[in-house]
Amino acid sequence: RVALACPLNDEQRIRLALAGKGDMQRFVNRFCVLRRTMRTGSIPQDEWQRQWQKLQPLRAEFRKGLFSEGSLFVKSLKATLGEEQFRAYEDFERIRARRYYVGMVKGAIAMIENDVPLTAEQRKKLFELAMAQEVPRNLNLNSQYKLYVVLYQLSQIPEKDIRPLFLDNEWQVVSGILRQGRNMRQILEQQGVGFF
Repeated sequence: RVALACPLNDEQRIRLALAGKGDMQRFVNRFCVLRRTMRTGSIPQDEWQRQWQKLQPLRAEFRKGLFSEGSLFVKSLKATLGEEQFRAYEDFERIRARRYYVGMVKGAIAMIENDVPLTAEQRKKLFELAMAQEVPRNLNLNSQYKLYVVLYQLSQIPEKDIRPLFLDNEWQVVSGILRQGRNMRQILEQQGVGFF
């Protein structure tokens, strides 16, 4: 993706590839060390749960992405690219994330429509309100969490702005859905989603 955002010379490609390989190797090494401490075969349920808990930090790191903030790759990226290249890369990533977020918003609106059929006008206004929100960072999530990100974002819109879109009986249902979304922030942050 970096090469799509800005042209790279051979030295830059090599440095970034080495940093990426380093991140992957560090992850694999940590997994191998952990794996050696785990029993295999038939084990009691409580032992299985202890082993599962030991794996959770690695699972969370993998879901967040091996090349996320703090990785060798990101550190190398900032040091390897020129100022103009880095700006082009950031712009590329911002546009890419926004396009990705459009699909997430449409999916969340479709989910809301499972409980409250919306008119074309309601859908349009709800979409506009959602897209006016900041796009969260790190959206590498499974489908369920993607919907919760949008619901959380919608729950942050002042009621005076979103409430007029719905009739009273519709609002009762939608406000319940948004309440669920509001309560998802901590879980989403555990999944590596960064909110502005």
